[in-house]
Amino acid sequence: GITHLWYATSSRNESSMKVADKCGFQVANRTGYFRIYKPFPPHPKPSLSIVPMSVTPERLHDLLGENPDLVESSTFPLAWHFDFKTLDGLTRLLDEAMVKVVVDESGKVRGLYCLTERERNEETTAAFTVFSTDRSVFVDIMSRMIDQAETLGADRAVFFLGPRVTEWALGLGYVADEFVDRRFLLYELNLS
Repeated sequence: GITHLWYATSSRNESSMKVADKCGFQVANRTGYFRIYKPFPPHPKPSLSIVPMSVTPERLHDLLGENPDLVESSTFPLAWHFDFKTLDGLTRLLDEAMVKVVVDESGKVRGLYCLTERERNEETTAAFTVFSTDRSVFVDIMSRMIDQAETLGADRAVFFLGPRVTEWALGLGYVADEFVDRRFLLYELNLS
């Protein structure tokens, strides 16, 4: 049967967080969160020496197992959703997403990003999830994602960030003050 219930919300939604707390949920994961709107901010050009590769959920599952320091939690966030880092969980999450990884010359994954699009109220949102173990790769990934949002004609770009890159994002120069301590939270209730 069901052994866990999940509930996700923004750290700015105090009433939603109170409901989760009153019902006995505990915070299981948190991602950094910010958004930018078009016209998108100036940013460096992506490096020609960094070549992101597309991967399937199966290959991503293998890479996460080989690089456990890349995604620092037991769950994987994609836009406004979370799932386990199992093959089944990644397959569910990435069914309609583009996933790319940056691998160094030794075969170690230095970064990963995912893109999913959402149409709502006649606006297009490009939602990105980002993890990296290398700051320069992170900056390159951010430039690529902004370029991708522009190419899609998105009205806004939303970023869900692993803990390490959440700190690095503040140095990019385009994260508004309102997002400095903002997080997207996954609450969990263990039923067993």
